[in-house]
Amino acid sequence: MNDRLDEWTEQDEAYMKKYVQSHPDNRMAWYLLGKQYEKDGQLRKASYCYNQAGDIYKAFENEPLPIERFQEEQMLMMQAVQKRMRKRNRIKQGMRVLASLLLILLFGAMLAGEDAMAPTSKPSDKQSEGKDAESEKETKLPAPGLGTVVYVEKTSSAQSDRQLRQAVVKATKQNTSSTLVTLQKHGRWSIWTTQPQVWAIVKSKAQSESRSSQTYFPGVAECDCEPERLQAAKEAAVWASAAEQRLMAMSTHAAVLEQGKLPPASVGELAKGYPRNVVSGIHPEWSGIYKDVHKKLTPVKNVPKTKRILDKQWVTGEAEPFKEPLRIIIDKKTHRLAVVSGSIILRNYKVGLGGERTPEGSFVISEKVVNPNGTSTGAYGSRGMALSNTQYAIHGTNDLDSIGQDESLGCIRLSNADVEELFDMVAMGTKVTITSGHLPDVTVVPADDERYRVPLTPGQENPNKIYKWLD
Repeated sequence: MNDRLDEWTEQDEAYMKKYVQSHPDNRMAWYLLGKQYEKDGQLRKASYCYNQAGDIYKAFENEPLPIERFQEEQMLMMQAVQKRMRKRNRIKQGMRVLASLLLILLFGAMLAGEDAMAPTSKPSDKQSEGKDAESEKETKLPAPGLGTVVYVEKTSSAQSDRQLRQAVVKATKQNTSSTLVTLQKHGRWSIWTTQPQVWAIVKSKAQSESRSSQTYFPGVAECDCEPERLQAAKEAAVWASAAEQRLMAMSTHAAVLEQGKLPPASVGELAKGYPRNVVSGIHPEWSGIYKDVHKKLTPVKNVPKTKRILDKQWVTGEAEPFKEPLRIIIDKKTHRLAVVSGSIILRNYKVGLGGERTPEGSFVISEKVVNPNGTSTGAYGSRGMALSNTQYAIHGTNDLDSIGQDESLGCIRLSNADVEELFDMVAMGTKVTITSGHLPDVTVVPADDERYRVPLTPGQENPNKIYKWLD
């Protein structure tokens, strides 16, 4: 059989994919497709196919299914952790018993010398019941709250299972309820969403009905964990929203520092009318986070040192899973403009460019203006952002047919809906890189009712200037 698989072509593989889609109960087909994936080095896809093959895989390979091996390894690791914890608990319990005996010996002589016939009062049954109830109330464990959310970045298919196992074991050792989340990969990029994928759920002993921790894998068809999955999804959404808000607050600080200025204590000082519109408005959800970030920067009144303090916050995971401030990448090959943080893409818009007339290099957003030249229907659309005080700009357009084409004189064109969201997301001072061949040809844009928006500060037009960007 292996000899015949070696002769497979890409056409054969494509046919087998379509076949299993239309015949999902054919386990032999799943097995054959898995063998081909394994031959190509796509081990994660191969494991999935083998799990679907079930008994066919066991019969030919004479070994357990990949999911069974994984569960067995996990169980062994968890048993080892539990064994160590039981040993520590026995030692602690022994120390407590020894301490109690010493206290009894210490006070025994003193109690023996007191008058044993002294009158004592016995509490009534009602009083006794009250004390028992109070004692029970004091020793009762508090109800568990929301667990922690842990981001696990996927790498290659061959490493993903190992990453997941390591994360599960780490969460189990911490004896806390944990929701392990990940993001969809597209090449080397992770695609951001406020509804991240729940990869695994670890319930601690305090939250599990059994004595040991329990682990669920919602992505596995056999996982009977719908209540746990729904709760984990809610926790993941709350975590993602908080992470996004902190990213915006920290990125705003970074953008101001990039301009060589110290950030003010209140974001309101950055949300003024033109030309003091560093941000387009005050976002109610992260203005408080802005103050929290700023408190950690205030001891220093020097731009380079303040920047180093902020950089340290990124490194130490203050904005997990984000590792860098927001920046913009423009790809001339794929006609895309992406808003990224490290290797995470938050937005990837389709844009119109000018071919060779659009320069490659590094820039910053040096100016932001609403309705350039006093209109939202002109050549520059409803928003404009100048690049490093040049004649090049990122702006809107009403000529939607030019999006995806090389028809401009060098500027970057977006639809008005896209440029308005971008205008709200990035602050003046945000870094911009124009390059070629770095971004995927995939659109990452939320639904209209989920767009990032802030209440627009009035007065961000600039009627005193006629803009002549290289449209």
